[in-house]
Amino acid sequence: MKNKGFTLVETIMTIVIVFIVGYIVADAVTKGMKTYLVTDQRKEALDEARTAIERMTREMRNLIAVNSISATELCFTNIDGTKISFRQSGGSIIRNTGWTSCPPTTGGTDNTLSTNITELSFALIQNSLTVNLTSTFQGESVPLQSEVYLRNR
Repeated sequence: MKNKGFTLVETIMTIVIVFIVGYIVADAVTKGMKTYLVTDQRKEALDEARTAIERMTREMRNLIAVNSISATELCFTNIDGTKISFRQSGGSIIRNTGWTSCPPTTGGTDNTLSTNITELSFALIQNSLTVNLTSTFQGESVPLQSEVYLRNR
């Protein structure tokens, strides 16, 4: 008598093996997607922070007088006499130009330089100005630091 088909044990073993292979593949794809999302979120945070810190340091290189500095706000006058300040307000870095008092409570024009900033600090040590900021995008934080050597001071 010829037996055709599979036994119950063979069928169950095939199902178990397919399930194990499927689980391994699904786990690898899930980890890959999570890694991609985290990397993308860090990239967004880094782009935001890099844009802000490059703009601030570029303008700080041309300063001739620091009018006021605190841990979270910097007011200065640049080579052409423009008064500029940077401060954190909420999750944004605000750039103010044309102020009459520092901190700029009156006068001037506020422009948002960057968003998603959770920390901003300034420190003036001898002839260098250090800027620290942390950008956070959807739970991923990226800290950046830049040091500007003041040549016009």
